[in-house]
Amino acid sequence: MHGRDLKPGDINAIMAPAGTESKKDLKNEIREDFLGRKVIIATARGKRPHEFAIVDKAHKVVPKEKCFFCPGNEHLTPPEIDRIETSPGKWLVRCFPNKFAATSTEFPNAYGNHEIIVDTPDHQNYLSDLSEENILAVLQMLRRRITAASTDPQIKSAIIFKNEGREAGASLEHTHWQIITLDFIPPLIKKESAYARKAKCSFCAAYEKEKATRIIDNQHLFAFCPYASRFHFETWIVPKRHVKSLVDLEKGELKAVAAALKRIFTKLEKTLNYPPYNMVFHTGPLDGTDFHFHIEILPKLSKWAGFEHGSGVIINALPPEEAALELRK
Repeated sequence: MHGRDLKPGDINAIMAPAGTESKKDLKNEIREDFLGRKVIIATARGKRPHEFAIVDKAHKVVPKEKCFFCPGNEHLTPPEIDRIETSPGKWLVRCFPNKFAATSTEFPNAYGNHEIIVDTPDHQNYLSDLSEENILAVLQMLRRRITAASTDPQIKSAIIFKNEGREAGASLEHTHWQIITLDFIPPLIKKESAYARKAKCSFCAAYEKEKATRIIDNQHLFAFCPYASRFHFETWIVPKRHVKSLVDLEKGELKAVAAALKRIFTKLEKTLNYPPYNMVFHTGPLDGTDFHFHIEILPKLSKWAGFEHGSGVIINALPPEEAALELRK
């Protein structure tokens, strides 16, 4: 097992180190991000062990010979679109249509494409197990697919995401990514675009505003746990240069993203014992509308319940300042 086994007491040590204030002194706080999303940072709830869905590392139980995504089983997927090889006939990254597509060019009322990108031939690997070179190859494949999507004038946006673990919506064990392209621009992307077009881009401004929760700061990008985090250990990666899309990143910037993903997931998966998560690449509209590309990593360590669904306000029991401190170690 790669990560250390966490028990409820371990996560409490992160939440409330010995010698800190007693529970009666803890104060909850309502925070709001620049998109208008409200979060209750419920520090006083931080000692409740069931706030965290910490479990042992999920063992992958599907035999390789039955896994749709393993080498030798390429015939079990729809016809391949693209691949990156390590040697002739030996793939490292592979792309093909989703067999159960949400959008398709064959759906007149749900036009687009839905593609799968398998990021490693090794069934047992998690993202933190991949080398930076392997992650870089994945990013290069994602760029190829966005570029291909932009040639269709009907396609307006591309959503790149990765679901890991059943609690995060993954239906298959073998690590993979998905891209869904749409013939419209989703409301969230429109809203983020509006904030990117302000005289002072809100994502650029985050570099100073999120100083207290920065966990990475290098020549090309910064990463932080947002002040109004909706999830325990929520982490954003933002390029310092104002770029609209993954496609616009220069070679050094792309390598920096690969290195940041490796570093962050190594820490997250070892600290939290391979938690379920969603990761979303927020990329600008394909028509060139201004945007600030960024990545959101959203661990699924607690469940949203009636209050969250009824109000749109999220309760988060882990202050992002403490999450960032743990990730900086």
